[in-house]
Amino acid sequence: KNLRKLCELLDKIDPKSDGADRSYIDVFDESEKLLYEEIDYLNEAKNAKRFAQDFNALSTDEELPDSLIPAKTSKYKVRVPAMYEQYSTPRVLTMEYVESFKLTNVERIEKLGLDRTELSRRVAESFLYQIIDTGYFHADPHPGNLATDDQGRLVYYDFGMMDELAPNVRRGFKKFCFALFDGGPFISDLQLAARAKELTDAVEEMGVLAKGADRIACEQLARYFIRTFKQAQIDGTGGKKK
Repeated sequence: KNLRKLCELLDKIDPKSDGADRSYIDVFDESEKLLYEEIDYLNEAKNAKRFAQDFNALSTDEELPDSLIPAKTSKYKVRVPAMYEQYSTPRVLTMEYVESFKLTNVERIEKLGLDRTELSRRVAESFLYQIIDTGYFHADPHPGNLATDDQGRLVYYDFGMMDELAPNVRRGFKKFCFALFDGGPFISDLQLAARAKELTDAVEEMGVLAKGADRIACEQLARYFIRTFKQAQIDGTGGKKK
């Protein structure tokens, strides 16, 4: 109750002069909801099954459509342990054992001959798929919850903290990505101005930018952000066009 009162106070005194459309009470409510959902293991089992269905990475044929039964690993090479709900309760979760190890174990990755660049790409693509395509994402992906097996397949664990993006956030993030990556690292000033406008529109659609924010200042900041990002791309490729 004290934390909630503090958040209510912060919402009243925060001038939001930086243009950000934030709500401390919304952050509090979301955190409270996730905290109690995370300690309900039947809810975690339900989350895991939905996550697996999104990736078509089911490890069991229990009560599932025929079209999903054969796929133990998705095209993103993601594995999700099966949840045995008949042996689980809100305080006990029984799940399939999947042999794996932490992605931070570089020594074992190299010993197995796995491609670190490919593993990194796989992690990035799996999260882009969650954020852009399904909108349902794993919200606690630390090294204990995201591992790899000896074949280089990603193995996700701990589905207690999951969340789903609102449609406007998903649309805005997709536009944000296109504005940032479109045209490659080498773009003209005219293209940069157009991309900066698109990026600002995207941030506004996601609800991050307040409706009355200074658009000129925001687009100037967006141009700087995009140019810095693209310069990093150029530096990373040795200045060669790709």
